[in-house]
Amino acid sequence: MTKVSVIIATYKPVLERLLFSIDSVVRQQGIDFELIITDDGSINNCFEEARAYIEKKGFQNYTLLSHEKNAGTVKNILDAVYHAKGQYVRTIGTGDALYGTSSLRDHVDFLEKSKRKWSFGQMIYFTIDDSGKREYIRHQSRPQLTKSYLEGNDKKCMRQYCTFRDVATGTAILYEKNTIREYLELIQDKVIYCEDYIGEIMTYDGLVAAYYPEPVVLYEFAAGGVTDQTNRGWQDWREKIMNDIAAADLIMISRDNTPDDSLHRKINRIHRRRNRFGRSKLCMIFEPGRILFHTKRILHPSMTNIPIDEMYLKTNCDTEAR
Repeated sequence: MTKVSVIIATYKPVLERLLFSIDSVVRQQGIDFELIITDDGSINNCFEEARAYIEKKGFQNYTLLSHEKNAGTVKNILDAVYHAKGQYVRTIGTGDALYGTSSLRDHVDFLEKSKRKWSFGQMIYFTIDDSGKREYIRHQSRPQLTKSYLEGNDKKCMRQYCTFRDVATGTAILYEKNTIREYLELIQDKVIYCEDYIGEIMTYDGLVAAYYPEPVVLYEFAAGGVTDQTNRGWQDWREKIMNDIAAADLIMISRDNTPDDSLHRKINRIHRRRNRFGRSKLCMIFEPGRILFHTKRILHPSMTNIPIDEMYLKTNCDTEAR
């Protein structure tokens, strides 16, 4: 029985980075899983090369999904979820990689014991230099403030996640399949690219995540992609992100099932101010709690300082997927 479906979402994939991601998935041990690669309308989706590589590795439980039209990340992943056979779903992007050989099993075990619907773990960040060598770096944890999760303070977690957007990154999140399907269906046609914004809506509904304080993914950071603000396409991408944020806010405002009425009022105020001021610091004038929150982040920075298996990285991750 398939326990978890790992989805690699692609668009205009670079073959070497796609194979790097595939390699990290097929080497997972101790759990029954499937691999789904879903492409969002690329002219060259690299499926022929991907299929050959997967079969060379002797892995059989995989599906390749192609789409004629580019419809955005949300619909691309949602279609993969419809095809998923697992009880749980994990998504990663091209160029990212599952960490180690047992992180998938360990994260699933943790989520089941937590009795929650979703969970996020830690990320190990890396950049790629001109020679193709990966350099592993310390970077701000996402979310940055995790103490409330460890203490089980759900109300505080809700405020941090929804009001101040101290959020997890999608590539480090594990979902119960029925939950990710329900919330992706909710946001489709409204939120286009940022599928992980369902985390805010789930949290707003009272479904607070379980924090798994272990590394679960290698995350490619600032390598000419959307996390690189020097990229000439960054401003266009930023506008798309802001549109998705506004859409997610509207969805939350329209819902009346949050267990925290004051949170609903705060989200409503924040949405109106975002429309007026964007991400300007003027917003802080009207939201004293935001000032306190950002002060905590400055005074108590939470950086990724988690133990790393240097030998594993050197042996398996410092070269292109073979």
